Amino acid sequence: MSKSQHAECGTWPSDNLPSSWEWAEFEDFFYDRTNSIKKIQKKDYCEFGEYPIIDQGNELIGGYSNAREKVAQTSLPCIVWGDHTRCIKYLTQEFIQGADGVKVLEPSPAIDPRFSYLAMLCVTLPNKGYSRHFKFLKATIFPVPPLAEQRRIVAKLDSLTACIARARAELERVRKLTPVLRDKALVTAFNGNLLIFSKSEPAAWITKPFGEVGEIASNLVPPEEIENLPHIAPNHIRSGIPGAEGFKTISEDKVISAKNRFFAGQIIYSKIRPNLRKVALVDFEGGCSADMYPINARCNAKYLMYWLLSPQFTNMATKSDGRTVLPKINQKALNAIPTPVAPIELQKAIALTLDKVFERSKRFETESQRALTLLDRLESSLLAKAFRGELVPQNPNDEPASVLLDRIRTERAAAPKPKRKRKA
Repeated sequence: MSKSQHAECGTWPSDNLPSSWEWAEFEDFFYDRTNSIKKIQKKDYCEFGEYPIIDQGNELIGGYSNAREKVAQTSLPCIVWGDHTRCIKYLTQEFIQGADGVKVLEPSPAIDPRFSYLAMLCVTLPNKGYSRHFKFLKATIFPVPPLAEQRRIVAKLDSLTACIARARAELERVRKLTPVLRDKALVTAFNGNLLIFSKSEPAAWITKPFGEVGEIASNLVPPEEIENLPHIAPNHIRSGIPGAEGFKTISEDKVISAKNRFFAGQIIYSKIRPNLRKVALVDFEGGCSADMYPINARCNAKYLMYWLLSPQFTNMATKSDGRTVLPKINQKALNAIPTPVAPIELQKAIALTLDKVFERSKRFETESQRALTLLDRLESSLLAKAFRGELVPQNPNDEPASVLLDRIRTERAAAPKPKRKRKA
């Protein structure tokens, strides 16, 4: 039997199975225990309760209920599958079916429950958007190894995925620590403690109002005057990361309102939601949103840019604004913010050191993201290898899957059929 027998069904990493494996129809792999009468609609979900409600949403548990009579009648563990979402959940405790589009699938006695979950992760079904997909799953044939081999595959994959999960957690920790690294460097820099020699002359630092070290150079012009120049909006600057990316020209963005003209060497600062810390030092001219200030630096430009990014500045900028709907810092408030000014040579040294810190943190983020992507590929590769019969060795002493399936089919055929209840 080959997966190509069905035009629209699930596909597997390979059509070729080891000799002790067998292809099985859906009915030999799963028993459909879905009961539409017992399901609970979303409006009836409770925040607390004895039994979890499992629906086809991304969250494992959709809500709770105390309705014992609604508990799903299935052996555990089992699979809850989203007919629309194709979301797969492995259940080991009593639960209640939630809302529409939920399928309760009980692995047959020929299938290890955990193996059935891995199979659902591995199979590729046609993607029909939010349409129903159960008909494609029912048309799918499943690769079945001997039961003992299924358990070896589960043990091996669980062990490997646990290692991958630990590696992923460490990489995620690196990604979370890089903003902390940047902020710590900024705080240290403007406390005068980033460089050793900066401590030797504390009296050389002075504090000035921002307006004395940076000039707000608002210059609104009609878009037709700068239509071929770059257009910078707040969404083109990452929060807490200096620089603009992903922008187009004024004409490409079909801009119709006036924009602030800016020039190379100016700092662009977003006055909307100052807590987002959106700042860029540009080396080109263009137009920026009226919600952004072009600023001429009266000290080292990079030093001033990093001050605008610092937690100390952001704390003062946020406190100076009284708005609650759309926080914004006006020119008067910005110009009044106390700004620590180091000697010019020290400004250059601080800016250079912060450049290195930000470059290093960017490299950490890039490499950790690359490694996370590779881990995802590795996980998929291991799953595919398992269902090609290549992950664990075959044991000639295992009962062949064909014998196991024949026995299960015979037992099922001999079992008394449950009486169908008439609808009231």
